[in-house]
Amino acid sequence: MRSSIKDTQVFCRDCSAELPTSTKCVRCVPCRRKRRAQRQRTIHKCHDCRQLTTLRGGQIRCENCRKIYLQTRPALICINCGEKFISRNQLASCNDCRQRRTSNQQPQYPTAYTSSSNTRAPLDIGRMDIECKECKALHWKAENSGYDKEKGTPLFESCCKKGSVKLNALLEPPEPLRNLLSSNESSARRFRSQIRQYNTALSYTSCSYTPDPRLHAQEHTYIFQLQGAIYHHQGPLSTTLGIRPSYAQLYFLDPMEATRIRLNNNYGSSSSVDPHLLEHLDFMLRGPKNPFHKLYYRASEILHQQAALTPLRLTPQLRLTCNNGSDLRRYNLPTVNHELAALIPDIPSEYGRRGYRDILLYLQHVSLASQSQFLTKIHPDHALYLPLHYVLFYPHGGHGYHRGMQLNTTEKRRSTKISARMFHRFHLHTRPLPFFNSLQRGSLLFQQWVVDAWATAESMDLDFFRHNQTHLRAHQYTSVRDALQNQDTSPADVGQRVILPSTYTSGDRFMQQLYQDSMAIVRHFGKPALFITFTANPHWAEIERELLQDDQGQPMQTWRDRPDLVARVFHLKIQEFLREIRQDGIFGEHVASVFTVEYQKRGLPHIHFLLFLTGRAQFDTIEKINQVISAEIPDPATDQELYDIVTRQLIHQPCGEHNTKAPCMKERNGIWQCGKKFPKPYVEETLIEEDGYPEYRRRRDGITLQIPHPSRKDETITMGNEWVVPYNPYLAWKYRAHINVEVCSTIRAIKYIHKYIYKGSDRATVELEQDKIKSYISGHYISSSKVVWRLFKFPIHGETPSVIHLPIHLPGGQIVSFDCAATTDHIMEQINEQRTPLIGFFEYNTTHPHDRSHLYQDFPTMFTWDRQKREWKKRERGTGRAKERPVQIGRIYQANPFQGEVYYLRRLLTIVPGPTSFESLRIVDGTLYDSFEAACRAHGIISHESDWVDCFNEAKDMRTGWYLRRLLISALLYGGLADARPIWNQFTDFLCDDLPYRIRVNQLPCDPSITRPDHDFGLYLINKALRAEDHSLEDFFLPRYQNPWDLTDGNPLILHELSYDREKLAISATQREQHLNADQHRAYDTILNRLRMDPTGAHFFLHGSGGTGKTYLYITLCERL
Repeated sequence: MRSSIKDTQVFCRDCSAELPTSTKCVRCVPCRRKRRAQRQRTIHKCHDCRQLTTLRGGQIRCENCRKIYLQTRPALICINCGEKFISRNQLASCNDCRQRRTSNQQPQYPTAYTSSSNTRAPLDIGRMDIECKECKALHWKAENSGYDKEKGTPLFESCCKKGSVKLNALLEPPEPLRNLLSSNESSARRFRSQIRQYNTALSYTSCSYTPDPRLHAQEHTYIFQLQGAIYHHQGPLSTTLGIRPSYAQLYFLDPMEATRIRLNNNYGSSSSVDPHLLEHLDFMLRGPKNPFHKLYYRASEILHQQAALTPLRLTPQLRLTCNNGSDLRRYNLPTVNHELAALIPDIPSEYGRRGYRDILLYLQHVSLASQSQFLTKIHPDHALYLPLHYVLFYPHGGHGYHRGMQLNTTEKRRSTKISARMFHRFHLHTRPLPFFNSLQRGSLLFQQWVVDAWATAESMDLDFFRHNQTHLRAHQYTSVRDALQNQDTSPADVGQRVILPSTYTSGDRFMQQLYQDSMAIVRHFGKPALFITFTANPHWAEIERELLQDDQGQPMQTWRDRPDLVARVFHLKIQEFLREIRQDGIFGEHVASVFTVEYQKRGLPHIHFLLFLTGRAQFDTIEKINQVISAEIPDPATDQELYDIVTRQLIHQPCGEHNTKAPCMKERNGIWQCGKKFPKPYVEETLIEEDGYPEYRRRRDGITLQIPHPSRKDETITMGNEWVVPYNPYLAWKYRAHINVEVCSTIRAIKYIHKYIYKGSDRATVELEQDKIKSYISGHYISSSKVVWRLFKFPIHGETPSVIHLPIHLPGGQIVSFDCAATTDHIMEQINEQRTPLIGFFEYNTTHPHDRSHLYQDFPTMFTWDRQKREWKKRERGTGRAKERPVQIGRIYQANPFQGEVYYLRRLLTIVPGPTSFESLRIVDGTLYDSFEAACRAHGIISHESDWVDCFNEAKDMRTGWYLRRLLISALLYGGLADARPIWNQFTDFLCDDLPYRIRVNQLPCDPSITRPDHDFGLYLINKALRAEDHSLEDFFLPRYQNPWDLTDGNPLILHELSYDREKLAISATQREQHLNADQHRAYDTILNRLRMDPTGAHFFLHGSGGTGKTYLYITLCERL
């Protein structure tokens, strides 16, 4: 057979040349080469430029288009190691991971277990050098929102919404202001440090606000932060005799005289403001390029010519009109400046009568002695709201935001208006030369401008809720339907007013809703594994290298001058941080997580992050905790880089005896202590607590650092492991920031951590207000870093998986919204279309009889609610492990037995799968019952006591101990619960879960023989509430508390006297006993013996003349007892 094959002739398939008999090919070598070349070079149209060109096999672009594509194409992220890599074939893994997977060498531990900084480079997001092609704003590459399909250039949303926001940047200021803002000379630096004082002295309008009382006076010199609202006021254009002119009145005086008055008005004899510079700036603002000076001069002339004292109105369209609304066309603003000459369209009156936004210009009345009586508030959306006050940012005039601005787009949008956020966000971006970026050079005045800009945007949002409450009403469907069927009822008389809904971000209802959502995730996945706090590092290289420089290229700013850079860089770092944890699983397999963003009192943003892991990834052993979390200073001999990071970012600042005025110091019962309990005790090995954070390993290894003493010059403090904030080495050296990592799976009352991270922004204590909008405004603090974050619309919270709220209501009891100004027929049409998720749940089960195995609370894991069509749709699931994880969790609103049928309806929805209507829920074994309560009894799931047991069983995971105690008291007094023992015995730990912390923090003394002081204290608090209603614990079969809590609870004086150390007192008493004389010893022994035999009848009167040692005996007895 072999010989027959050799004898057979073989010919080339293309050229018919004879081939060697030993070959297996069908073509000769020259033909194969020719075929390969033809396959590699073919004529096709380029995918991008559509030109005919010679392409290699598998390519779709010509050489030029391919270069552009590869340059603009973003780097891919490896799904295994998280590193960036370039791939032409859209691979999911980098070369290293593919090779490791091929050789079956998978890493043994997740990435965060890495303790050496030599394995990976720190995160660097690059330079802010990518220009937006539409508005020239500078961006980081990671900020892009997509790429242009034709040109391949990145597109950006935050600056101009991909070209839809067309605005003019602020003009370059004239001299000497330009040199003062761009020079690094000592006079220019001094001017920028006092720029707010110069601007206040030169402004046309006044600005009033309440500075943040939490900051020290010195901190206000470099931090602008306020409490409540900020207002701009316009005063009269003239003043009476004896009252010094101010603000706009000064522009009617000689510049030299105006400067003298400005110095006396604002600073007095102790002024450090340069009067010559102030006069030069005054002269600059009176120049021909600034129309405001001409405007006020012309208004003053008109007012002096008028016999009546009727004020003029400066409308948002920048026209001067009489008070009656007639247009004074011959008195219109000067047209020399194109900014003010530009036509501003008429702005409709959304929330009141026409003209409520006008600025009133008037003269001072001679009969009024107080100039403040003529101050009028300027509306925030007036076009001159910002320019008239921030005159150093608008030296050429110009206008700020107004409601007439429109988007430059042909796309169909829900709104075509430019919002206040869009307008101010456009100006927050820096731009390259020839743009001057006056705002970003304004130091503390820039901080104030940013806060003012946010107040403008926020006031418009709150105005919508305030002024639409008279039109937008909400009530039960049946109530609206029945009321409208009555011919004598008007739609305006139906419904209840809505105050500040949960849809308003950062409101009280909004934060409470987020807390409930996070607890729904806890119920589904269990306790979180890690609690991480990530604080922005203001000295990141990405921030420092983007600070503006002078003309010689020298830095002229610090991070405090640029809250916009801090917010944008921190946002990009957070995005990478979340991606690593959620997608790459650097701590293990991620199943859920929640986070909130907050802001420090002194400006820096930080994120609180709770991470949920699978069971096998939990940190339940000492070995796992030590691999991930460290509380020790690294050895500089082995890892100098990590040592530098930890000593700079993760050492708690000196407090206690070293610095009693440290921010962390808290006063408890007259004693000042560190609120974070530093310094920590040394521990040779990590200890896992039964209820609390673990005690991390802190060995006495001799590795320390020396830092300067905060108050004593030429002295240092030695800081060791007892001052180290627990951290993860991998996160520390990758992000170069303060990242506190704690194991929280051992904390019993985990809901208090969720309560902590969803507590919301810091609020001042205000009086109880019926107007919730007013209460919100007056109580919250505003800082520049916070408002920049909000203006850029960066997320302030995140929950994975998301939580959908599932309402419950009785038939016809759903809440419907309607416009009371509409007709009756239109209102009926509106409310009939408002299908709730519960009704949609019934309809889906009706139309899909073969898919009725789901409970209401589990429905969102398989279906998604379409808000537009108001119906449930089958959810598209992923593959693999992603298919097993829920992408959404349902949360049914809570109910308690006080709510009657609503409560029993909720009970049925949790046990009956696939109901088709309210009526089907009441059918049990073929019998239709009259009520939901009767149906529950037929199911055998309720009795009077079991109702409350089930209610507490659900509330224990969502509510705090304080709430549960109030619920128990309400059930006892008003809910018919006669015996509290089943509730107390089953839910004691939950009813008292907040009391161990309260006892520990307030240092409440307790008898050591009581094994559970928190339970005893809980009984005392319940009894205290019952006594207020003439009841006691015995009335409901509860045990009596043993410790005399009533002597110390709420009495700080007694509490301070009883906060003693028994061991120290025993040692002191023994020492004092040795110095008692014979008479003192006799009285001392007699009193102690009587107390041991009959403490209730031990009453003594000790008599002795002065100097016999009575006080010494008293102290000895007190210390011994």
